[in-house]
Amino acid sequence: MRDVRLVLVAALLLASVSFAQPAGLPVFDLERLELNPSGKGSLVLGSGELLPRGGFRLSVAGHYERNPLVFYLDGVRKGALVSDRAMAHVLLAWAPLRWLELNAQLPLVAWQRGDDLRTEQLGTPATTGLGTPVFRVLLGVAFGRTELASNVARFNDEGNPRS
Repeated sequence: MRDVRLVLVAALLLASVSFAQPAGLPVFDLERLELNPSGKGSLVLGSGELLPRGGFRLSVAGHYERNPLVFYLDGVRKGALVSDRAMAHVLLAWAPLRWLELNAQLPLVAWQRGDDLRTEQLGTPATTGLGTPVFRVLLGVAFGRTELASNVARFNDEGNPRS
């Protein structure tokens, strides 16, 4: 039980990390890829399966995006605020109990660049930085001989992007 409390306290402390973003830009999370930290079933789609009791998984994944944030004005393309972006994701999943899984995802902007849109009064996003961390608590429900795991509780699922 002490380990569970320790993990929850660490998750709450990590949630207060300040994100690198210059002043003058609206604050939002550009990251759309959400990974399954336990890796059960699929890495990009949660299957509802939980790790076995005592199971632990730490992984790193990466991906590249082309033109994830393009600026248009009156239907005319003015440029890409973010034209190229390389991301790394640190994923952690731990099942202290057979019916409980705690997981976290920390997206890291390894590198990004874009067009100079200062003439449109838009700033330039930071080249590197932290994305919005995602924390989840998954509870499994057992029915007879088969198990059906259900994601019934989420903590800070959308995170809290800040300037």
